Amino acid sequence: MVAKYLPKLDYAVGNRTALGRRHIDAVLDHVEGLAARAGEADRPGLWEWIAAVVFSAAIHDPDRLLALAAKAIRHTSIYRMNGAARARPTANSPPRRSPYRPAGAGGVPPIPR
Repeated sequence: MVAKYLPKLDYAVGNRTALGRRHIDAVLDHVEGLAARAGEADRPGLWEWIAAVVFSAAIHDPDRLLALAAKAIRHTSIYRMNGAARARPTANSPPRRSPYRPAGAGGVPPIPR
């Protein structure tokens, strides 16, 4: 159902992150379709979709995510990429570990180097 209607109704999606958590294959298929059809003026909009589903896509299919990001990044200002850096992890995201936390502090195992 999502794959059928997403291309026609993508402008109306209120929460792309939630849609990506629930239907990541359909969203990635849609973004790949957008990338294939996009002219240079349309490509910056790809980054908005990628940034919204970056955590779900990284867990589900990291190679596909990187391929999409490589297409979008050529036509995107560095300032528009900020959304991915600020994106919030999903429930399935790997835990974030600070590289500045001392090894073993607070009962957290040391970060492998």
